[in-house]
Amino acid sequence: MERAAGFKADDTPEQRLDKLKAVLATDGSRIEAVVPLFAALLSMPLDERYPPLALSPAQQRRRTLAALLDQFEGLARRQPILLSFEDAQWADATSLELLDLTVERVRQLPVLALFTFRPEFEPPWAGLPNVGTLTLGRLDRDDVENMVARVTGGRILPAEVMKQIVAKTDGNPLFVEELTKTVLEAGILVENHDRYRLDGPLPPLAIPETLQDSLMARLDRLAPVREIAQIGAAIGREFSYSLLRALVGRDETALKHGLAQLEQAELVFRRGEPPDAVYSFKHVLVRDAAYESLLRSRRQHLHGQIARALEQSFADIVASQPEIVAHHFTAAGLVEPAIDYWLKAVQQAARRSANAEALNHLARGLELLPNIEDPMLRNKSELLLQTSLGNSLRATKGWSIDSVKHAYTRALQLCKESGFDEHTSPAVFGLWTWNFVRAALGEAQSLAERLVNIAENVDDSAYKVLAHEALGFTLFARGKFAAAHAALERSMSMCEDGKAAAYLDLSAQDPRVHVRLYDGIVLWLLGYPDQALRICAEARRYAGTSQHPFSEAMARTISLRVHQLRGEAAIVARQADAAIALCEEHEFVHYLAMALILRGWAIAQQGEFEKGIAESQAGLEKERATGALLFESYTLGLLADACIKNERYGQAFDFLEQAQLRLDEEDSERFYAAEIYRLLGETYLRSHQDLDQAERYLCKGLEIARQQKAKSLELRLCVSIYDLYELRHHADKYRPHLGEIYGSFSEGFDTTDLVRAKARLENA
Repeated sequence: MERAAGFKADDTPEQRLDKLKAVLATDGSRIEAVVPLFAALLSMPLDERYPPLALSPAQQRRRTLAALLDQFEGLARRQPILLSFEDAQWADATSLELLDLTVERVRQLPVLALFTFRPEFEPPWAGLPNVGTLTLGRLDRDDVENMVARVTGGRILPAEVMKQIVAKTDGNPLFVEELTKTVLEAGILVENHDRYRLDGPLPPLAIPETLQDSLMARLDRLAPVREIAQIGAAIGREFSYSLLRALVGRDETALKHGLAQLEQAELVFRRGEPPDAVYSFKHVLVRDAAYESLLRSRRQHLHGQIARALEQSFADIVASQPEIVAHHFTAAGLVEPAIDYWLKAVQQAARRSANAEALNHLARGLELLPNIEDPMLRNKSELLLQTSLGNSLRATKGWSIDSVKHAYTRALQLCKESGFDEHTSPAVFGLWTWNFVRAALGEAQSLAERLVNIAENVDDSAYKVLAHEALGFTLFARGKFAAAHAALERSMSMCEDGKAAAYLDLSAQDPRVHVRLYDGIVLWLLGYPDQALRICAEARRYAGTSQHPFSEAMARTISLRVHQLRGEAAIVARQADAAIALCEEHEFVHYLAMALILRGWAIAQQGEFEKGIAESQAGLEKERATGALLFESYTLGLLADACIKNERYGQAFDFLEQAQLRLDEEDSERFYAAEIYRLLGETYLRSHQDLDQAERYLCKGLEIARQQKAKSLELRLCVSIYDLYELRHHADKYRPHLGEIYGSFSEGFDTTDLVRAKARLENA
């Protein structure tokens, strides 16, 4: 894209944006959406003409790939295209994904795509009807002689020389070309009309034995400019004139002359004019030959110079491709800055959702750790790498895999060994999240308390906000609602609007939104149904102004839980559609599963039982696939509730039996325990199977609700017990208890449970 746009070193950001816009093969109506995608890809700053897109990393990546394909198709519809991609075996994961998509897209387009790769590479598109494979074997003698003739301009070589070229090259095209040039440059041949003749006997070592020897012989004959080739080789297969100029200790005239000699020898090719010229070696083996001719100490010195030059004079490369700087520091043996840049490369890859690349960068950084002599510095570097590894694995593999836990656990072990408390919060928060989502709540609470202790000793309120969020969430899951509300209120009180970006960097979520949503659930449980709605509305307002799709999905989905708890099936059904659409667009699997579960419950409550129960079960399977176990008893309770509503008592018992098993697990979630026992009692009551068993379960649920101070659940249980006693003609004895809990609600009568309770009292 940079090449097509014709960027120059001295272009201003505005000029680059204009050039980018000029080469895009798209109509004007799409420019506003496409330019920010390509600008981000090229690490170009945007001006006021192109506001940044509010996209998640996954969506940014997906839309960028789609825009590249659209750009390619637009060009192909103007005229036929030849697409060439060399050495596919070395392509990164994202480039290979783009190639896969390209092969599919070009089926109906006037495009000839030519990909070259080594035999060990297995392209996924092999065998498709629009793809053919051609295996290139070695050249036979006739082909070798024809190729030699092209290099010699049609002049015939002496038979003895030709025989050695045929024998030594063994049909390797590059070797044939390079060995012929070596012979022509060696000074052993004399031009004679249409042929060459030997100027004396053929020297024993005149014709090199290997391709490497042949390439080295050619470089040796270019001794005055060989250093330029070596420095270029240290930079890479491709190198810019501007970077080379910063490294070569020659005046500009001498540098240009030396590069011209390399071009004339066809060892390098150039595109563009200095100072914007870019050079590439004819073949990776040419680059390797030049590089391997350097002494090891010289190589290391050069890589160090390249890395420092990039830092000092090429800020755009440092910002957009930190992995290049990391590579040069690594090759220079400068381990500490190398690890710093590998971490920057990881962070940048993660922002693009290029998690496979992020894992590769992390592997390079981890390999360097044994080379750090200072144990404290080594432990600190590993701590940062392991924390990043946990984040990347979590994004690619899911919450439940052991390697995520191992990465965070190792990071915490390093903190303990070396006393890095001020650096541990991200690792502790990551491990807390793993345990919280897995419903391992004893460990989650220990980690949340540790976060609080760490935050007290760090002069940054962002850590305090996240620490009390973690504590509040954990207390909620364990059924300690009053304490959870206090922790969540404290987290909200310390939130600062100006630190939204810091919260996202530390935890990938906005606590201004997330904490309010959980507090909404807690407030409903504590008996404040209207306050629950108000605080969820606040969360949605924050999400709406944040331009952060994940926060918006969170707000739309978790607030559905509050409406579900209030018994408002019609509102849940109506609002779930938008939540599901948003989650599908951004690939938020966890919240998509949650929204499907809730919409299924609402549909079943409104009379479409089979459709609703199937959707809730599909959502439950999606949730389980992410490793999220925390809300499983709640989901099973919703399924049972739908079954009871539709008189499917056998199915209700099945779901509630699974929920009981979850409740019996050590340190599992308890926030919905009282409701699970109420539903068990309701199932026995409505099916008229065993009223004594119904009473036992309802009373057990009531005991739990009172212990948890869950007044809304207590009210619900009191209504169910009233119905049981009414069936036994003992309702008069229980009516005062129902009236007492009903009277404790100071809010309005617009929730289903309050309406039901009022009806029982008024109809007595």
